[in-house]
Amino acid sequence: MYSRWKRRAMGVALSAVMTLSSLQLAPVTVSAAETKELLHLTFDDETDGLKSNGYTAKIVGSGCEFREDDKYGKVLSLGGKGYLKVTDEDGNSPLNGLDKATVNYYSKPSSGVQKGWTLFAVRDDETPVYLDSEHYIGVMDLADSVTAERHLCEDGKARPAALKGSANGEWRMVTVVYEEGKTTLYINGKKVSEEASEYKLTDILKDNSAFNIGKANWAGGEYYSGKLEDYSVYAGALSDEEIAKLYVDGKNPTEKPTEDKPQKEEEEENEDPVLNFDFESSSDGKVTSLSGNYTASLEGNAKITEDGEKGNVLSLDGNSSYLELPKGFFDGRDVCTISFDMKPSTVAGNFFNFTVGLSNSKYYYLRSRSNSTYMGITTDSWENEQGLTVTTDNVAGTWNHYDVVFDKDEMLLYINGELKGTKDISITFADLGSDLISYLGKSFYSGDAYVKGLYDDFKVYNRALSEEEVAKNANRELPLLRKITADDVTFVTQKIDNEKKEVTLYYSIKNTTGDVSKAKLGFNLLKGAEVVGGVKDSYDLTKPFTITVANDEKEAAYSVSAVACNNPALGGQYADPDIDCFDGKYYIYPTTDGYSGWSGYQFKVFSSEDLVNWKDEGVILDLKQDEDSEETNENGVKIASVPWSNGSAWAPSIEEKDGRYYFYFCGHDTTTNAKAIGVASADSPVGPFTVNEKPLISIKTCNDAGISMGQAIDPSVFKDDDGSYWLSFGNGKAAIVKLNDDMTSIDASTMQNVTGLNEFRESLIITKRNGLYHYTWSCDDTGSENYHINYGTSEKLGGRVTFRETILQKDADNDILGTGHHSILNVPGTDNWYIAYARFMTPLGQISNGYGYHREVCIDKLSFDADGYMEKVQPTNEGITEAVPVNGFGNDDPSDPGETPGKNDPTGPSDPGEIPGNENTGNGAAETNVPKAPVNNVITGDNAVLCIGNKYTVDAGFKVKTFKVSDKKVLKVSKKGKVSVKKAGTVTITAKGTAGEEKTFSNIVVEKPVMKSITVKETDTVELSQMLSGITYAVPDGYKSSNSKVASIDEKGKIVIKGKGKTSITVTFGKKKFRKTLKVK
Repeated sequence: MYSRWKRRAMGVALSAVMTLSSLQLAPVTVSAAETKELLHLTFDDETDGLKSNGYTAKIVGSGCEFREDDKYGKVLSLGGKGYLKVTDEDGNSPLNGLDKATVNYYSKPSSGVQKGWTLFAVRDDETPVYLDSEHYIGVMDLADSVTAERHLCEDGKARPAALKGSANGEWRMVTVVYEEGKTTLYINGKKVSEEASEYKLTDILKDNSAFNIGKANWAGGEYYSGKLEDYSVYAGALSDEEIAKLYVDGKNPTEKPTEDKPQKEEEEENEDPVLNFDFESSSDGKVTSLSGNYTASLEGNAKITEDGEKGNVLSLDGNSSYLELPKGFFDGRDVCTISFDMKPSTVAGNFFNFTVGLSNSKYYYLRSRSNSTYMGITTDSWENEQGLTVTTDNVAGTWNHYDVVFDKDEMLLYINGELKGTKDISITFADLGSDLISYLGKSFYSGDAYVKGLYDDFKVYNRALSEEEVAKNANRELPLLRKITADDVTFVTQKIDNEKKEVTLYYSIKNTTGDVSKAKLGFNLLKGAEVVGGVKDSYDLTKPFTITVANDEKEAAYSVSAVACNNPALGGQYADPDIDCFDGKYYIYPTTDGYSGWSGYQFKVFSSEDLVNWKDEGVILDLKQDEDSEETNENGVKIASVPWSNGSAWAPSIEEKDGRYYFYFCGHDTTTNAKAIGVASADSPVGPFTVNEKPLISIKTCNDAGISMGQAIDPSVFKDDDGSYWLSFGNGKAAIVKLNDDMTSIDASTMQNVTGLNEFRESLIITKRNGLYHYTWSCDDTGSENYHINYGTSEKLGGRVTFRETILQKDADNDILGTGHHSILNVPGTDNWYIAYARFMTPLGQISNGYGYHREVCIDKLSFDADGYMEKVQPTNEGITEAVPVNGFGNDDPSDPGETPGKNDPTGPSDPGEIPGNENTGNGAAETNVPKAPVNNVITGDNAVLCIGNKYTVDAGFKVKTFKVSDKKVLKVSKKGKVSVKKAGTVTITAKGTAGEEKTFSNIVVEKPVMKSITVKETDTVELSQMLSGITYAVPDGYKSSNSKVASIDEKGKIVIKGKGKTSITVTFGKKKFRKTLKVK
């Protein structure tokens, strides 16, 4: 047994006057001049381990557990949802009345966590308000750093500098010494930082402070996640020498001695299982193995029941029922195969279907969720599991056969006889310890669910079954071809139909580095099989081809074809895309992904002229760059620094106003030690940007406005019809706020929460179409495969939203997981919509954890139904396959080929194929009633035809109080007479004057010209009506052919074919140009 009391075990005399013992029962009052240990929490258990010298550490919340650690034995593990509150029986903090104190403890924080306080002592248990009311001392302990804070800030007084030291993610000893005039931070016994302080502890905390371990009093809690050991508080300041002695030679004296791994007694390798439960019967709450002298216990409501497909099986009801397998059976079994059938009902949340281990620190487990199965092994809790995730068909309510093979340094997972994945491991069952416990249906974590479902034929072999044996046991014929690989082509996914002998390879255009017409392929084949005729040097993926695979028993010819995929839309790891259109170009501003714990620090921008081909425009902001840096990106654009932030560059958004571009982004605010939203501006979408000196929105901003907020992150800009700009943002809670005219400040009085957002996690996006506000937001966790986007609507901006449905979610069949954090694009001048979003990086299987910061950006089509609501989006690997130029700028009009106006629009033109320019008006009406284009786009009377894409105004001839439109879905008119054209149709506009005047504008027709590309023969006669539709009254203002050697077009729109080739035919209505391709064979 090793010594828990390290200081006594090592004979370290911390002070001549350190006389307190662990047996004292009442708190001790000491003077500030003495140095005494007031508190020492051992965390051995939930009773004595949380009591010391009359003080008790009370567990608050969930996720506080006592775990066995390889290095230090029993330790406290905090899971980010609970903490300890330390008081004596009268509610007093151990720091009350002290001006000198030392806090010392050991910690191992979880990786990827952005905030977490191992100490937070605050006056009157108050919630701090940044700069206005901060009275606390605290230690933020993260995997890579330790920060000590000591603040007394009131009425906007500036904060003193925080102390900070770096760490390596492993166990460390942290010591903070508080003296009257300074604070000193030590890590592993060495001084790393020291700062002066003008306030004593009693000035800050007064005589009534709260003392928390694992949580701050800031909004959201900022809970610590990780392990803690030997937590002490001293009255008085320990010296450098005393602190160094606490960390003797860099080794904690309580370190647990190395134990010999249990060795499995020599056991002859058996052909048959050494453990075999068929669950045909039970006796006295036990089932007996068909092999060996073993029994397993039916616990809770576990029972043997009859299944229509399998006969008698084990049934677990999910209510504290489970099967406990023979204790110690798995000791030292580093080579074995575990086989069982399972029909689960529990397929969501946290649970263990099968586990072997000792505690919630040391275990192996398998968990099968609806469309994915995970297994992992660890000797240091969930944060350090060595795991494997595979995608599956939906397993809920269906029987599936599982085989787990352990072969020393490798574990393999088979489902229904098919090898789904392998994982190299450095941990074996021997490393888990002796007297191992194993369960079906129960987890080692008390907060996890019990499994509801059926089990059958649980077997263990004392050898590693071969792939052929596993397949045979599952009645599966092994395919000759398992997988196709490539050195220089990235496959997003691939589908192998072994019945039809067809292979479809989906390759990423953006992430492929080689020539797909000369792809160097590899073939993962069944053992003993080979490609007949040998593998070629290269294969042309632009054309179907056939390979023949054979072994000694059979031969099969596989037809192979490839599909080019524009998703991911950007090469590399990016997420949280903000997609926009400015001056004839599309832009995407993403989070730069691939950094552990979302710790990226740069923002890039990408541009495109067609939504398909994207150009990297380089880095525009660098949150870690020195403020006076003159660094430029590869395009010569200066990279902007962010004076208030040092990282966490997340989820940007941009908007244009009056020719200037305003970029909103997330960063870690070094002053508040919290996430905040900043703003930068530029004269170009690609920079250079100028960053505001301070954040635009912080948690303090939200607190001051009286709204609820988790984190002030994920900004998105929305422009309303009245020309006002709004920022939506939030994590945990959603809010909106109006931007002031300068776009770099907010009208705080307009800040309000948005409610009705079912499952809201983050990223609220607002769009508007035909007078209706559309809200979309991200749900679940960005690291979850079930991350998805929900949708709702409202007649007004802000307030309560009517939830409608989930519009974007995973497609596990096509390896599309974690679809979320999006933005929405309406192509200018059209009713065409697209959604840009992030998903897990493909191909799946490259990583076993950290999915939430290994993502890629995708784009897919978004559409609306006949009632004006968003339809469900089908995520694809193909993405946008045809170019979508910006209307009037690119080579083609962005409307879909062949699109006709009036679809879902009963008020549209009755004859969309008719072309103006002759005497026939299309309806036989008198010439005086034929709508015509208004002069200078100003509507002054009846019978006006408007073209979607142009700007118009209404002139009533008097000062107007209100405009009324008969159908606001067709167009709207502002108080100033500006017309917003929405869709094709006919309306009446009524103007009412301030002096009682009234004027009606009748027969105002809106038309939507539609161009489409065509292909003709050199001998054909071509009419413009073959390319242009959607208009009855609108007359083009001009025509143009880009290549008169192929075809010409005169001032009346007559096309004459001249020769073979391609030309672009452009038709102009006002300032709007519509362009499509004419191809002559």
